[in-house]
Order: sequence, then C-alpha cells, then structure tokens
Amino acid sequence: MKTRKTTYEERIEIVEWTIKNNMNYKKASGKYEIPYANIYKWTKNYLENGKEALKYKKRGRKTKTKIKKQNLTETERLKLELDEERALRKRRELEIEILKKKEELEKKILSQN
Repeated sequence: MKTRKTTYEERIEIVEWTIKNNMNYKKASGKYEIPYANIYKWTKNYLENGKEALKYKKRGRKTKTKIKKQNLTETERLKLELDEERALRKRRELEIEILKKKEELEKKILSQN
C-alpha cells in the first residue's frame, strides 16, 4: 500500500481510533488506507510521547557550517564568514568567465555563418 499524505489532525484521529479498537492496526490500515507500519509507528510514538509526537519534523542534517558556527568565538565566526564570502566571490568570478567565453563562441559561430 502506498503512503498518502496525512495532516496532523488525521494522524491523531487514526491513532485514537486504533487505540479505541484494541490496537487493531490491520483494520485501521484498511479503513484509512494507510500502511500498517505507519499506523503502528504513529501509535507507538503517541503512547510514548503524546500528540506532539505526531507532528512531522524537518528532515535532514544541519550543514557543517551551521554546526561549527554554534561553537565558535566571535573572531572564529567572522573568519569563517570571510572564507565563505571569498569562496562565493571566486565562484561568481568563474561564472562571469564562463559567460564571457560563451559570448565569444557565439560571436565566432555567428561570424562564420
């Protein structure tokens, strides 16, 4: 069964229905068209941590830079920001160089025709 998107309120309703019906995950799965595993996981989280556990949290990891910035002194943070700005500037310079070369090639192709 393919997972469909559910709202926070729907997840609460599904979990509460499952609990009222003697933890019948299979029946809940059929009724709400949600995979058994999702209902099991939501119910377990709900029982352990309450309704807040059914809210989706942002996925992914923090970037290394964000993690580093949290534990730095002001001087170290400013140095890191300067390095980031230098890298950005270099990237922009390369982009400009590429665009210039592209322009030259286009002119050369047009002059040949």
